[in-house]
Amino acid sequence: MNNNHNNMLADQYFLKKMENIFVDRGVYKVVETFSEYISHRYRNNCYEYSSTAIMGMNPNDYLVRGTLTISYDWMWADGGYEHGWVEFLHNGIEFVFDSRCKGVVLKKDWYNEFKPQNIVKFTKQDILNTVFVSPNMILLGDNVYQIGDTYREDDKNKIFNPFRKSKVYFVGKDVKKFVAYKEFCN
Repeated sequence: MNNNHNNMLADQYFLKKMENIFVDRGVYKVVETFSEYISHRYRNNCYEYSSTAIMGMNPNDYLVRGTLTISYDWMWADGGYEHGWVEFLHNGIEFVFDSRCKGVVLKKDWYNEFKPQNIVKFTKQDILNTVFVSPNMILLGDNVYQIGDTYREDDKNKIFNPFRKSKVYFVGKDVKKFVAYKEFCN
């Protein structure tokens, strides 16, 4: 199977995983599916997009933070910038969801292109065990919680702050539905 076919299948898989992930567009009083949201907006806030996407993925998939090296990019004269993305397995192959890319990409190709450094990884389960715990959450109803609105200055890996005011609906310990609170695009 060629890379394009693998990427297409992985992209379909990723979009299927996003079916219960939503974005509350706040001032517009509209809630869109994450797939709708990413299909027609400029994807400029990688921390928000990756944090929202990880909520639809499997417990052992990764929310990743690091520094990308792009020497040919004139905007980043030092050749790199801080970034966030998601890494996941599909059919035994590793892929990356990067909000700045159209569709998912083979991890090896993505790493070859962007040469990430200073990488820190958190599984979805790590996020559930650290962000989605008391006292960070407010119980809204039967298995429905909202993350508090406290901004953390010490959130150097951008793990807590992107989830502020988001709602999560649990079935047991599994996420049934996730709604990112704010619109995170300009």
